[in-house]
Amino acid sequence: SSLVFTIYIIDVELFWERFEVLLGIFPLTIIFKMSSQNKLPRVGYMTKFDIYAGSCQALFFLVSAECVLTSSAITALRRLNTCQTPYDDEAVLMIFRRVEAYAVVPSIFLIWLAWNIYFTVQCFRVQRVEPLEAVRSPVPIQLAEDIPELHDARSTISTISTRGLSRQM
Repeated sequence: SSLVFTIYIIDVELFWERFEVLLGIFPLTIIFKMSSQNKLPRVGYMTKFDIYAGSCQALFFLVSAECVLTSSAITALRRLNTCQTPYDDEAVLMIFRRVEAYAVVPSIFLIWLAWNIYFTVQCFRVQRVEPLEAVRSPVPIQLAEDIPELHDARSTISTISTRGLSRQM
């Protein structure tokens, strides 16, 4: 998702070139989410990974919207000032380049960086929970392996059944 910041290498004036890069990045965000979700257990609520993947897509759409708005503003200004000289056109482009380079991009980048730091800290704070603790049952749960009588009975049954199989062969 941080790849989306490569869009700002391309000049403000070249909207379609920027859009081609965005069209290449969008499937990557979807593929990342789909391939990672196959490795995680399915649950009925949003996990931290779902929140992070959603924020990656939100960043993508925010940068896309900024590119569209900037391009639309440049096009609108050009249409309104049809009698302007090439110098005026370059001055308008320079204003948009500066606003994007010194205000928009650093703001989005710092917010994204802060979010990634926050998410990383949250990931390190997660503690592995034993499966029985995750259930949070008010009734004490005891596994069959923890009850010696049941464990001995099962081993006796499995021994008898394996002896019976070996006699038949």
